[in-house]
Amino acid sequence: MDSRGQWDSGFFERFDIPSPRRFLDEVSGDKAIVLSDDSHHNGWANSRALELAGVTADTPDPSGGSYGREPGSDKPNGLLFEAAKYDVFALLPEWTPDQLKAGAFEAVRVANRYGVVGIKDANATTEVLAAYDAVVRAGGASTYIAAAIATPRGRDGAALDYEQLDAARDRYHSDELDVRYVKLYLDGVPTASRTAAMLEDYLPATAGGATHNGKIHISPEQLFTDILELDRRGYTVKIHTAGDRAVRVALDAIARVREANGDSGLRHELAHAGYIAPQDLPRFKKLDVVADLSPYLWYPSGIMESIVGALGDRGERYWPVRDLLDAEAPVLAGSDWPAGVQTMNPWEGIEAIVTRRHPQDSYPGTLWQSQAITLAEALLIFTQSGARALRLEGQTGMIRGGQSADFVVLEESLFDIPVDAISDTEVMQTVFQGRVVYEQ
Repeated sequence: MDSRGQWDSGFFERFDIPSPRRFLDEVSGDKAIVLSDDSHHNGWANSRALELAGVTADTPDPSGGSYGREPGSDKPNGLLFEAAKYDVFALLPEWTPDQLKAGAFEAVRVANRYGVVGIKDANATTEVLAAYDAVVRAGGASTYIAAAIATPRGRDGAALDYEQLDAARDRYHSDELDVRYVKLYLDGVPTASRTAAMLEDYLPATAGGATHNGKIHISPEQLFTDILELDRRGYTVKIHTAGDRAVRVALDAIARVREANGDSGLRHELAHAGYIAPQDLPRFKKLDVVADLSPYLWYPSGIMESIVGALGDRGERYWPVRDLLDAEAPVLAGSDWPAGVQTMNPWEGIEAIVTRRHPQDSYPGTLWQSQAITLAEALLIFTQSGARALRLEGQTGMIRGGQSADFVVLEESLFDIPVDAISDTEVMQTVFQGRVVYEQ
């Protein structure tokens, strides 16, 4: 089975392709093929792959996902939404421990080359935790490393195994690998797949087609129970919330947790938080919840075209970072690398959060220009906010006496160059804990 390559999530709406499965069959022969879309939330499979996975017209949709069906039929059309993707992708061979270890070493090397001295893996399986642990034991941790422990998707009302999470934390947590984080998936993505949970319905996929507003993947009561227990156990919870309804459900759950547990001091994070209802903006500050945004996607692009196609004009109102800062909300910048973007280059993210334009001008225009912020504000998000997200605000994130010597040397000041040239920034030197870990 082959899984190389991606596909544009808006592809099948732009072109009249009744059966994606048969479309892929025409070029794959008898070889099983599965592909991820550009969001990595959804899949595309040919007939052979579906056959190997045992997916037929009689196969029910899994909790937290669905199989695309051919018009007027229950026969699978090859599209695999959210949890359904993993039922088929489970047939793929697992990455070996050596491959994962090599990948972890490479991630640290790439981070240093871009001037990054702190990373948090947003969805680390126990196998990935073992790879980071190997990097630490080999003396290769030239960044601060944190990791959010992965949890099952599409659980609905099923409880987490808290003891299992504790076992993973206790096994791998150290001074150099912080494993006091857990990742939950509350919804999907607002692309043509229409799996993010929205307050209002999506546009129909076809003329006259049915409408819906996406699904919540964990019941509100179970979400509250999970965050309540994880908060008590000392975990920062990172919750995938792409749609405004998912954001509200998550904020509601955290509000109940604050009432039950009091202020634990843990700043839980809403990952992506792309759409936020105006009345929910002040709740981030009130509840001390972090909007973990993705500025590496913050500009006109193919995936944004897919989102606007699914949501209409409101799709353009994506990532209200100016409004969040004005509401004094804690804001964080995540790369979504290597899942949603091709690079972890922070200079692209910094430029995009300021200009709201594509850093390489591959797509024209801006995305919700009124939500642009200043360069000074962007740098604080990428430094001090990042340190707080790693629970290291007293140790790093700024240059001052008593803090760790973590800094980068650039050829020229970002304030002395055009803002649309920031993405071309080259790091001359990266220093981590007083040690040069990269030099051009």
